[in-house]
Amino acid sequence: MGRVVEYQGHKATILLKNDLDLGDKIAFWTKRDGRVVTEVGKIELNGNIVKRGFTMDKRL
Repeated sequence: MGRVVEYQGHKATILLKNDLDLGDKIAFWTKRDGRVVTEVGKIELNGNIVKRGFTMDKRL
């Protein structure tokens, strides 16, 4: 998907490598419980809200 470029509280910003244009960033709300399994409630792609998504990333 990409790499995390910023993480503050329960909001992470990822620099995307695939599926979208290089340089696009996505921000999403996370839930920590050992490994991160996040059902996304709010996604912003370069400031525009995306309606729905899901991510799993152990690196957060």
